[in-house]
Amino acid sequence: MTSGPADQFGAHVIDAYPEPEQPDRPERAQPETPRTGDDAVDAAVQQLSGISDLPLDDQLAGYDTVHRTLQDRLADVEG
Repeated sequence: MTSGPADQFGAHVIDAYPEPEQPDRPERAQPETPRTGDDAVDAAVQQLSGISDLPLDDQLAGYDTVHRTLQDRLADVEG
Protein backbone atom coordinates (compact mmCIF):
# COMPACT_ATOMS: atom_id res chain seq x y z
CA MET A 1 0.00 0.00 0.00
CA THR A 2 1.19 3.48 -0.73
CA SER A 3 0.40 6.75 0.93
CA GLY A 4 -1.37 9.08 -1.44
CA PRO A 5 -2.16 12.80 -1.27
CA ALA A 6 -3.76 14.33 1.78
CA ASP A 7 -7.55 14.44 1.89
CA GLN A 8 -9.61 17.51 2.83
CA PHE A 9 -8.81 16.98 6.53
CA GLY A 10 -5.06 16.68 6.06
CA ALA A 11 -4.96 12.91 6.52
CA HIS A 12 -3.04 10.97 3.96
CA VAL A 13 -5.19 8.71 1.83
CA ILE A 14 -3.84 5.20 1.45
CA ASP A 15 -4.02 3.79 -2.03
CA ALA A 16 -4.79 0.13 -1.29
CA TYR A 17 -4.98 -0.82 -4.97
CA PRO A 18 -2.35 1.09 -6.89
CA GLU A 19 -2.20 0.69 -10.65
CA PRO A 20 0.31 -2.02 -11.51
CA GLU A 21 3.28 -0.86 -13.49
CA GLN A 22 3.16 -1.99 -17.09
CA PRO A 23 6.44 -3.53 -18.16
CA ASP A 24 7.92 -2.32 -21.40
CA ARG A 25 7.34 -5.14 -23.84
CA PRO A 26 9.54 -5.37 -26.86
CA GLU A 27 7.83 -5.97 -30.17
CA ARG A 28 7.45 -9.67 -30.77
CA ALA A 29 9.08 -10.74 -33.97
CA GLN A 30 6.65 -12.80 -35.99
CA PRO A 31 8.29 -15.94 -37.28
CA GLU A 32 7.94 -16.53 -40.98
CA THR A 33 4.89 -18.63 -41.71
CA PRO A 34 5.87 -21.91 -43.33
CA ARG A 35 4.37 -22.64 -46.74
CA THR A 36 2.39 -25.83 -47.17
CA GLY A 37 1.98 -25.67 -50.92
CA ASP A 38 -1.80 -25.45 -50.60
CA ASP A 39 -2.95 -21.87 -51.19
CA ALA A 40 -6.15 -22.23 -49.12
CA VAL A 41 -4.24 -23.68 -46.15
CA ASP A 42 -1.48 -21.07 -46.45
CA ALA A 43 -4.05 -18.26 -46.47
CA ALA A 44 -5.81 -19.70 -43.41
CA VAL A 45 -2.55 -20.07 -41.48
CA GLN A 46 -1.53 -16.53 -42.45
CA GLN A 47 -4.76 -15.24 -40.90
CA LEU A 48 -3.49 -16.47 -37.52
CA SER A 49 -0.55 -14.05 -37.47
CA GLY A 50 -1.37 -11.12 -35.25
CA ILE A 51 -4.68 -12.59 -34.11
CA SER A 52 -3.60 -12.40 -30.46
CA ASP A 53 -3.52 -8.60 -30.71
CA LEU A 54 -7.27 -8.46 -31.46
CA PRO A 55 -10.07 -8.17 -28.89
CA LEU A 56 -11.18 -11.54 -27.54
CA ASP A 57 -14.43 -11.69 -29.54
CA ASP A 58 -12.51 -11.01 -32.75
CA GLN A 59 -9.93 -13.65 -31.82
CA LEU A 60 -12.67 -16.24 -31.36
CA ALA A 61 -14.26 -15.32 -34.68
CA GLY A 62 -10.86 -15.50 -36.40
CA TYR A 63 -10.03 -18.90 -34.93
CA ASP A 64 -13.47 -20.17 -35.90
CA THR A 65 -13.05 -18.96 -39.49
CA VAL A 66 -9.61 -20.55 -39.81
CA HIS A 67 -10.85 -23.80 -38.27
CA ARG A 68 -13.78 -23.95 -40.68
CA THR A 69 -11.53 -23.21 -43.66
CA LEU A 70 -9.11 -25.97 -42.69
CA GLN A 71 -11.95 -28.44 -42.10
CA ASP A 72 -13.43 -27.63 -45.51
CA ARG A 73 -10.06 -28.05 -47.19
CA LEU A 74 -9.48 -31.37 -45.44
CA ALA A 75 -12.93 -32.57 -46.54
CA ASP A 76 -12.07 -31.60 -50.13
CA VAL A 77 -8.83 -33.61 -49.99
CA GLU A 78 -10.52 -36.64 -48.46
CA GLY A 79 -13.18 -36.55 -51.19
